[in-house]
Amino acid sequence: MNIEENMILKNMSRTAQVQYTIQTEILKKVYGESGAPFLTTRELAKRYSVSVVTAQHIMVSLRDEGYIKLCGKKYFLDYAKHEQHLEERTHVIGVLLPNISNEFYAAVARTIRLMAEKRDYQVVVMDTNYSCAQERRCMKLMQQYGVTGVLLAPCVSSENKKFFYDYPIPCMLLSHAIDGSNRSSVQINSFPAMDKIVRHLLKEGFRNFLYLGTEQINLLEDDRYLGFSTSLQREGYTLDTENIFQMPADLSAGHERLAELLKRAPKPVAAFCYHDQIAVELYKVCRQLNMRIPEDVGIVGFDDLPMTTCIVPPLTTVRYRIPTMVEIALDQLLKEAETGVHVCDNYYVEPTLITRESTALSKKSNPHSTEK
Repeated sequence: MNIEENMILKNMSRTAQVQYTIQTEILKKVYGESGAPFLTTRELAKRYSVSVVTAQHIMVSLRDEGYIKLCGKKYFLDYAKHEQHLEERTHVIGVLLPNISNEFYAAVARTIRLMAEKRDYQVVVMDTNYSCAQERRCMKLMQQYGVTGVLLAPCVSSENKKFFYDYPIPCMLLSHAIDGSNRSSVQINSFPAMDKIVRHLLKEGFRNFLYLGTEQINLLEDDRYLGFSTSLQREGYTLDTENIFQMPADLSAGHERLAELLKRAPKPVAAFCYHDQIAVELYKVCRQLNMRIPEDVGIVGFDDLPMTTCIVPPLTTVRYRIPTMVEIALDQLLKEAETGVHVCDNYYVEPTLITRESTALSKKSNPHSTEK
């Protein structure tokens, strides 16, 4: 492993470090030839000092990435395709995601792998851990590896603008664009979604609002914040600075600030969360404060992850098709790689608002509600 690879591995999340190490060891035949029995989940957990839950996630990822296969109740090595494509690196797509142990990004990685495989491409997935510097290191390593092109969910910062502009191989940005980078993107059309959310919340009787964003994205570059605040202004409401909170990467570390925010907010209050996992943390804080959902706090998420229908009450959220995003990005990336013609454009996927009980204030007895 060279110095560049060591730096990348050091900055990965623990789950990504272990998965990267195992993938490398498999290709070096540390565990034997393709077809030989692989570790059990508990053996993997013990060998790499991770929890059984983390080991289970790694096993599933290794299976999805085509390094092992499940036969009955046992895993076996199955990496022949990877060996073939190590010799034919022109058929490899690089994928950079902020955190591959995150449920959303894990789903994105699986979708890319499946669609790339149908086009006879393999994928190499790396974890940037929300770091612009780590992102640059990974991009350099992808170039050294000889990939056809790179799909990535970039750090939303102008810090890497020049790096992307000068990058010598095709790449497509997922979820976000970076102005001035001369790179195409596939994004969710957030502004119409924010309009739908605001109209829905007003119809339900909410007149006080919070915005829960993420520290990884500057507010001035956050389309969801800009869309939400603009839609509120259009309806005659103001999103005060004191009602905006950007959650840290470690979401649980934001609980104390969330609690303070909820305690002083007039009730009922509606909170839009940048993504569903922030919404889940807000649920936890509401439970701690004995605040009712939606009678005291209405909650809206974004992404429509599977867990949104399992929590109580089920979460109102924004749904869009990840496969559609990936297909557009992959097709445009391969088109540029094959033709050598670079066209910078932004492609948009239309979202749908899925209304559930977390905002159903009108169906509840609501002594707080007042019309403006």
